[in-house]
Amino acid sequence: MQAAGVVFPFDADTERYYSTEWWRDRTGIGQLAQVLHLSQFDLILMLAFYGDGSGEHGKGPMVVAGYLGYASDLWEMERRWCNELQASPRIAYFKASECKAEAPTKLTGQFLGWDSQQAQEKRRRLAQIVHDASPRLVALSSMIDWDEYRSIIGDGLVREVYYHPYFFCFHGITSVAIETARGMFRDGSNRVSFVFDTESNGCVDAIAQLQFERVKAAELSELNDNIGTTSWDTDLKFPSLQIADLLAWSVRRKAAGQQSPVLHLVRDPNRLAGCYERNADAARMASMVIELDAKAESMQSSK
Repeated sequence: MQAAGVVFPFDADTERYYSTEWWRDRTGIGQLAQVLHLSQFDLILMLAFYGDGSGEHGKGPMVVAGYLGYASDLWEMERRWCNELQASPRIAYFKASECKAEAPTKLTGQFLGWDSQQAQEKRRRLAQIVHDASPRLVALSSMIDWDEYRSIIGDGLVREVYYHPYFFCFHGITSVAIETARGMFRDGSNRVSFVFDTESNGCVDAIAQLQFERVKAAELSELNDNIGTTSWDTDLKFPSLQIADLLAWSVRRKAAGQQSPVLHLVRDPNRLAGCYERNADAARMASMVIELDAKAESMQSSK
């Protein structure tokens, strides 16, 4: 597939693939890698947020999840995923929330009017593509429950900064990604280029981005050695974020005690190089919040 002596993704096959009309309003891994001057062995992490409705409105677990891997491995998975989107019966995009497992009345969006069995089969074929992707990929997730978040955050000044549980998931996933890059991907730069889904979170994403940029600006060499670029866009524009959405949805369903029909395909520990979670440590995080609140109050009183 790749021309001899040519560094990914600057090859004719990739350019022809992205020149089709279907990709006109979309951005692929190969195009992103080209813009960022990434080689085939540079790392990319596509991350999606999932609250499943109730999770976004103060109940249940919230999850950020995605796949960390080499650009070339993610590109191959994306290519197969997008081919399946266009295969009959065709859909323009995949959102797990539109393809519920419970009943036909739950089908919306791209699956509106579909037979329930037909929709589940489409989801299964997409999940199978993830399962059959490179065994070098790593599935990552970070999760916190709304009730747990409320017990941790309290009513102090820290709550004004971390006013949504998404922030804890966000920092959890970035830390486990960096640890994984250091420990498992040793033949590249180990710098991770992060791509975050912005569809569900509104201004929460913008605040998370500011927090992330402050970490980078602090010149903490231990982190900056592994923090690459950050991108924020919708899963309609970046199809690979749809793959992360399916993982996040599946992880959340299991955590909520609901049926998670394709989790065994999208997070198979016998197939992937690793499956790592960074879920909330309530006691440690509560201690951190108390300490930060005390420092903030001390600074305010000294003014």
